[in-house]
Amino acid sequence: MVDQAEIHRKALRGNREEREYAVHQLRDNFAAVPDKDAAWKDLHRLTGDEDSYVRRGAAEALGAAFSAVPDKDAAWKDLHRLTGDERRYVRVSANHSLGKASVLKATEAEGEEDFRRELENALEFFEKSATEAEYFNPAKFCLPFYRSFYVLTFKKEDAEAEVQKYLTEAKRASEGSKSKKELLEAIENLSNALKEAEKARDLGAMKCDLDAYKRYCDQAGELLNDTEEKVPGATKVIRRGLPVISRRIKDLLEEIRDESDNICKTAGPKEAGIGCEVRKHATAASATDNPVEVDRELNYILRRFEIWSNSISDENERSYIKDTIADAKNEGILGKAKDIRILLGELMKDRDSGKYVITGSSGVQIIEGNGNVQNMISPLESSSKPSLEAERPEKREETDRIPHLSVLETEIFNLFSSVYQKLRDEGVSEVNSKTLDWLKSKLSELTLSDKEIRWLDVGCGDGRCLEVLDAVQKREQINYHGIDGAYKNLDEAVKRALGYGLDPKFEKMDASTMNFDSEYDIVSSVLLFHEVDPLGLPFVLRNMVQALKEEGIIVISDFQEPYEREKEVVVWTAEDIRHLLEKICKEARASIETIPAGKYSEDLGFYRGYVRKSEIDEAAFEEFMLQYDEFLMAKKEASKQKREALRGQIRDRVCEILGRSDIDAKNLSEEDMKRIGDEIEEVYGIKAYKIDLFTSQIEFLDDKIDEFRNGAR
Repeated sequence: MVDQAEIHRKALRGNREEREYAVHQLRDNFAAVPDKDAAWKDLHRLTGDEDSYVRRGAAEALGAAFSAVPDKDAAWKDLHRLTGDERRYVRVSANHSLGKASVLKATEAEGEEDFRRELENALEFFEKSATEAEYFNPAKFCLPFYRSFYVLTFKKEDAEAEVQKYLTEAKRASEGSKSKKELLEAIENLSNALKEAEKARDLGAMKCDLDAYKRYCDQAGELLNDTEEKVPGATKVIRRGLPVISRRIKDLLEEIRDESDNICKTAGPKEAGIGCEVRKHATAASATDNPVEVDRELNYILRRFEIWSNSISDENERSYIKDTIADAKNEGILGKAKDIRILLGELMKDRDSGKYVITGSSGVQIIEGNGNVQNMISPLESSSKPSLEAERPEKREETDRIPHLSVLETEIFNLFSSVYQKLRDEGVSEVNSKTLDWLKSKLSELTLSDKEIRWLDVGCGDGRCLEVLDAVQKREQINYHGIDGAYKNLDEAVKRALGYGLDPKFEKMDASTMNFDSEYDIVSSVLLFHEVDPLGLPFVLRNMVQALKEEGIIVISDFQEPYEREKEVVVWTAEDIRHLLEKICKEARASIETIPAGKYSEDLGFYRGYVRKSEIDEAAFEEFMLQYDEFLMAKKEASKQKREALRGQIRDRVCEILGRSDIDAKNLSEEDMKRIGDEIEEVYGIKAYKIDLFTSQIEFLDDKIDEFRNGAR
C-alpha cells in the first residue's frame, strides 16, 4: 500500500534524509501511486533540489518511472539538464536513466529506423554513464548486452562470437560485486537470449525481444549497486524482484497452452489461427526456466492480440481489450500471464455469430446467444454423489436459505456440508503436523548446545505444541512459558507439560499487551492470528518480535483463507503478515511460505514461516497505526473480491452443466437442480462454504473499522 500523502509531505521537508526517502519511494512506486500528476510534480521539484544526493535519486527515479510519467517531454529535459550537473554521480545517474528511457522509446517505435535510432541513442547514453562512473554502475552491466543486441540485430555478425564477447564483458563488470552469484545467473540467461536475437524477423519481433530484455537487464543490473546508501535493504528488495519462473507461473503457462489448444482445434478460422499461434508461444514459454525467454514469448502473444484487437468492430469491446493489453505490457511475467488468460476468454467469443465457445472438463460446447446448446463434446458422466433432489424439500422458500448464500449456493452447500467438515478436519490435522515439524526441527537444533532454551508459546491453548517434545532429547534444557487469553485451556496444557518432565510457567495474558524484551530463544504461534482481535494483531506481532533474543526466531502458522464457521474472526494471509512485519520492523527478516493442505489445497491451504529478530521501528509503526483503518479497508475489499470470484466459479460451472450461457438462480427447475446435484463436484461445495465464511469476515471487518474510527485502539 503506497502512502502518497506521506511521500508528498517528505518531499517538501527541509530534512535531507526525508527528501531522499521521498525520491526513492517515487522511484520504486511511481506506477502504483493513485495521483500521478501530483507525484510527477514532486519528482520534477526534486530534480532541482539543493542537495546533490537528492538530485541523483531524482535522476534514478526518472529512469525507473519514465514509462508512467505524465509529461515525458519535461522528464526528458530534466534528465538532460542533470547530465550537466556539477556532481559526477548525478551525471552518471542521469545518463543511465536517459539510456533506459531511450530503450523504452525503441520498444514503442513506429518504424525500424526510429527503432534503430533510439537504440543507438541508448548505447551513447549508457557509454557516457559507464565511462564517467567511478563505482559499480548498472550501465556497465547493461551496455555490453545492448551493444551485442544491436550488432546481432542490425549488423548480423556471427552470433556465437558476439555472445562470447558479451559474456566476457559482462562477467568483467560483475567482478567484485557482492551479488556475483546472482549476476552470473542473470548473465547466463541474457546470453542465451542473445542467441535468439538474430532470429527476429521484423520490427514487431525486435520490439518484443527488446522489451523482455530491457525489463530483465534493468533488474539484474541493479544488483551491481551493493551499497545501502539509497535505502536500507534495497539490494535484498532488488534480488526479490529478479524474475524467477515459479511453479505458479508454470501452471499459468500450461493453462494458457491448453486453452489456446482448445481454441486452435475448435474455433472458427480467424480465432483458431490466433489460438494456434498463442499455443506455439505458450508451449515455448512452458519449456524453459529462463525468465528472459518466457517474457519474450509472452510479448509475442500480446503482439498477436494487439493485431487482432484492431479488427474488433464493437468500440467498447475493442477499448477493453486494448486496455488489457496495455496493462499487461507494464506487468511482470506473472501479471502478463494472468492478463493473457483474460484475453483468451475474450477470444473465445465469436463476435460475428453471438456464440460462445466454452471449454472445460466436459469438453467443448458452442452456446447460442439464447442459451441453447448447439454442440457438446464428451459430456460429463454422472457421478455417484447423492442427488440434490433427495436433499431438498419439494419447494425451498427463499427465507429458508443459509444467510449470506443464494438459494443455489445453499443447495450446493447443504449437499456437501458433511464432506466439508471431513476435509476441514483433515486439513487442520495436516496444518498442525507440518507446522509442528518446523517447531520440532528448530527446538532440536537449539538443544544441540548445553545452554537453557527459553520458549514462549503464544496462544498455547491446551498445549498442543508440546507434542514436538516427543522428538527432542534434551528436554531438561527447555524453559517453557505458555500464555493464553482463556483460563479454560490452561488446565490441559499444564498436564501435558508435566507429562514431559517440564517445570512450566502458564499465564492468562493478552498477547497484544505482553511486554517481554529480548528474553526468548524461540516464540511460537500456531493457528492463533485468525482468533486475535484485528485491532490488536499488529501489537501481537510487534510484541513477539520484541520478545526475541538477538538470535531468536519466531515460528508461525495459520490458515491462508477462511476455514471454520467461527464468528468474529479474520483470517490473515501470508501477504498480510509480511506487510504488517514491514510496518513494524526497520528491516523485516521473515521467511513465510504457503503450504497445500488436504485434498483441495487451493481452497484449504495455510502458511507457515520463520521470523527473525529485527529492530522495531516505533515511529513508522505509530504512523501506520494512525491509519490502520486503511489496512482493514484493503483487507475487506480483498475479501469481497475473493468472495465474488468464488460466486463466479460456481455460476460458471452451473452454466456449463446446464449448457447455458447464463442462468437465473432463483428460477431453476427441479430438473435443473437434479442435474446440478448429479454433476457438480464436491469442490464447489467448499466454494459455497467459503462464500459464507468470507461474508462473515467482511461484516466483522466492517465492525472493526467502525470501532477504530470511533477511537478504539
